[in-house]
Amino acid sequence: MRISGLFLGVIVVVALLALGQIDVAAVSDAVWATEPSVFWKSLALGLAGMAAMGCYDILALRVAAPGLVGDGFAWATGVKAYGISNLLGFAILTGGAVRFPIYRERGVDLGALTNAMAMSWAAFWLAVTGVIAGVLLFDPGNTARLFDVAPVGLRWLGAALAAGMIVVLIFIGTGRRIVRIRTFTLVFPTLWVALAQTLVALAEVGLAAGALYVVLPEAAGLTFAPFFFAYAIAVSVGLISHSPGGLGAFEASLLLLTGLRATPQVLAALLVYRLVRFIIPFALAALWLSIDWARRSAVRQQK
Repeated sequence: MRISGLFLGVIVVVALLALGQIDVAAVSDAVWATEPSVFWKSLALGLAGMAAMGCYDILALRVAAPGLVGDGFAWATGVKAYGISNLLGFAILTGGAVRFPIYRERGVDLGALTNAMAMSWAAFWLAVTGVIAGVLLFDPGNTARLFDVAPVGLRWLGAALAAGMIVVLIFIGTGRRIVRIRTFTLVFPTLWVALAQTLVALAEVGLAAGALYVVLPEAAGLTFAPFFFAYAIAVSVGLISHSPGGLGAFEASLLLLTGLRATPQVLAALLVYRLVRFIIPFALAALWLSIDWARRSAVRQQK
């Protein structure tokens, strides 16, 4: 934790230094200058990404708590939980705090919920690894220019990452495993569930990346493949930092990896992305949870 905290501190300082050179009024003007069609496209991609995240809970609970929770209920709970935890950070704690009271009413205990969330977390990291490996294998040229290295070296790195993913999937596919650690039971998913969750994660990360990509100024000159590569790494850094929504860590990492300058237009795009990816989903999730809570309270009073 000390290392990650120090890392976050360094990145945030760099980000603040960059922001200090920017005219806040110019950034505000650039935000308001965003074309409505671009904003709505970004919002649609952001909300579609959140909808995809709800599928994590469907697949994970089929393994961790079979027969206890319907798919629609699991999807809705997952969307609400991710809407809250994406903004607040510490996703295991904040997402678990949203899920547990809801799932407990359906008979899901804390161990099963922890198991389900671990599966979803693992699927996300498999997907990020897959994005990085895929870009390095099939489009290393643009990424090589970002880092000023030879494409062949990046292709070999992509091959190594892909091989690692295959080894993990083969390990999962050799049979269902149950590992007991004192009172906690860890259940590995089947190969097909692991693959399905990884595809969900790829879709979710891709949609989220698209939500930012469409609002970036055309002058940025980035094709989607190297941008997707940089985005996946920046999101990972943001998660490791444990800052709310990866704030500071994500932005600084993305600017560093893409070579983008912190111009008012680029910073405006990042602000719009924050709005459609974190703030609006958080507000919708909080409203949805409030309505559910009020409905359950009314039912209890009637009883």
